[in-house]
Amino acid sequence: MSYAANLCDSVRKTFHWGLKSKGLYLVWKRWCPMWQRFTQRARRVILSAQEEAQRMHSDSVGTEHLLLGLAREEEGIAAKVLNECEIWFPLVRVAVEKAVPPRPEKGPSEVKLTPKSKRVLELAADESRRFRHSYIGVEHLLLALLREKDGIAAKILADFGLDLEIVRSRIIGQLASNSPGTSSKAIYLHQKTPFPEITPDAAETLHKLFTPTAVKLIRKAAAEAAKTKQAQIDIEHILLGLLSHDIVVAMRSKADE
Repeated sequence: MSYAANLCDSVRKTFHWGLKSKGLYLVWKRWCPMWQRFTQRARRVILSAQEEAQRMHSDSVGTEHLLLGLAREEEGIAAKVLNECEIWFPLVRVAVEKAVPPRPEKGPSEVKLTPKSKRVLELAADESRRFRHSYIGVEHLLLALLREKDGIAAKILADFGLDLEIVRSRIIGQLASNSPGTSSKAIYLHQKTPFPEITPDAAETLHKLFTPTAVKLIRKAAAEAAKTKQAQIDIEHILLGLLSHDIVVAMRSKADE
């Protein structure tokens, strides 16, 4: 199956999972800026989630598997927060398997992220931006799981008595303790970020400087930035806009024939 064919609609389509003789692996385009921002722990969480999905014979990686992967991590801010709340991996596994019992039959060799799980990764990137971090860590993944309220993970965490504000407050406390003298207000951006808009004056300038095809690409990039409530258009938004552009879609379709 073509990797590019699964990538075009949004950043949530970026992951392509599979198997190799040496074990589980994650294929990621080297140019993708988002993956480069994940810490080693956060990457392990995603890989562990795939392992959990395959152990449960699932055909996709859901938010519940991401939660299991997160709970498996014994170090990091997310682990400290979960331990403070007396939420340990065995308890999470029991809760997940109660909500989604493992299937008796083995699943497919390739398991991909569900739309909700892909959304979690987008929300993690947004949490990173709100904390003004240059990386996406396990703490951002934990907050993202809670923000994806329709996901199984959020419902399990709610059953444990966690909510978004409680966890966010604890994370801010952990970050503040790691950086003495830093106020919580400086750590997290609570205010809503306006979506990037192309004003009439800006549109006129764009049409003077760029071809109609390039202007269309910029508008697509702005739309991608708006999906994750980003105030500015970054390189990943341009890449996503490019991948969904009519010309690129046509070229990809021709290459897949």
